[in-house]
Amino acid sequence: MIAPLPYQLEIAGRLATMYIVGELTAFSTPVLREACDALPPAVQVMSVSLDDSTELDEAGFNVIRDLHQHWRATRNGPSRLAQRVD
Repeated sequence: MIAPLPYQLEIAGRLATMYIVGELTAFSTPVLREACDALPPAVQVMSVSLDDSTELDEAGFNVIRDLHQHWRATRNGPSRLAQRVD
């Protein structure tokens, strides 16, 4: 059985928001990179929301760091991280 993808995407003009759902592992990196690469060229800003993610460990932070670096390298655009604070 294939696990569901750990994200949902919302696109509004030049902005895409990636909602991370569940746990991030090293195996999440290629899936999330592929999702970024598949976005239309008009999307220039990426926002990542961790509201629905589980607690991040070191591997999860590495995935987020890699995703932001990949976005900046491939799109030359800004990225930002949003996390709910309770």
